[in-house]
Amino acid sequence: MKDVEQLSFAFRGPRPVRRPLRDPVHQPALREALAARLAAHLPGPPFRLLLTDNTSTVLSARRRHGRLEVRLHHMFLEADGPVLAALGAYLSGRASRAEGRLVDDFIARHRDRLRPGGVRAGAGPRGRVYHLERIRDALGRAYFGGPLAVPIAWGRAGRRGRRRFIQLGAYSFEDGCIRVHPALDQAWVPAAVVVAVVYHELLHHVLGARQAGRRRLVHTREFRAREALFVHQARVRAWEAAHLGELLRSRGRRKGE
Repeated sequence: MKDVEQLSFAFRGPRPVRRPLRDPVHQPALREALAARLAAHLPGPPFRLLLTDNTSTVLSARRRHGRLEVRLHHMFLEADGPVLAALGAYLSGRASRAEGRLVDDFIARHRDRLRPGGVRAGAGPRGRVYHLERIRDALGRAYFGGPLAVPIAWGRAGRRGRRRFIQLGAYSFEDGCIRVHPALDQAWVPAAVVVAVVYHELLHHVLGARQAGRRRLVHTREFRAREALFVHQARVRAWEAAHLGELLRSRGRRKGE
């Protein structure tokens, strides 16, 4: 298992060059053909398919006006039968871990279809000190068998106030994005701390959530066991406890500003 110092040497690498495509989003024939192929793997009431060119949300689904509305990045026009079968299982809420990994691998192979940009306007993965996409990809190689196509960006500091808690990272199960608090993008914050936060959120992406009645369980026994595999976990927890006050005071400011 690689440690954080070794990971730092894995951050370099060329970004994929986005392949030129005729506009696939506004072509009804392409959308209808994909919808027909997906319908074979998505039993139930009719659904509405929308194609997007987003960078933040590659796939999502929600109930609207009594039917399922599915939003897919146009990269899925190239999906074959097994990928569409796994996608159908995912959208039906019955995907196995292997099916989830199949969809993740497909997205990773088609990252060149994504428009350049961050998770949302005004935020991106490149900070003043740390580059989140490089950290994500290095962790993918070290702990997950390869890079994971998870949108990741620095979040916004929000309003300052008298608070005793700061959420250093967040994973959205709705749109599959990771955001990291900008208070960590400072030279006095150890790299291991930023890496540990990203690793924690990547585990949420990989392991998903388990429903127990009305509760959604995310920090399961398996999650905690996988989190403990990070080699600097104990040191990071101790540092966070010792420097919580400084992080709360900085809230996105760089030390010395």
